[in-house]
Amino acid sequence: FQGQGLEPPPLTVDAEAGGLSSSDRIYATVEEALAVATQGDTIQFRGGTYNFASTVVVTVDDLKFENVDRETVVINGPANGPAFRFGSGVNVTMT
Repeated sequence: FQGQGLEPPPLTVDAEAGGLSSSDRIYATVEEALAVATQGDTIQFRGGTYNFASTVVVTVDDLKFENVDRETVVINGPANGPAFRFGSGVNVTMT
């Protein structure tokens, strides 16, 4: 896609549909999406509430996190820490 003026399709986090197919870009957890994410990818969250048991560490640079259009997303971190921790020098956009 890159170099052709096209953006790659987003990686989607959807607890209900994630993992139904090994050939799609839909994941049950943000950790699964991050495991395959590369620099410049977009990770979309389907609407819903995401309760993280532990802090999610992001080490991939230049990611964009967003909700699916017109869907409300709530992200709750663990009781003893933040929802996300970003590696040194990692830039992330959240919209």
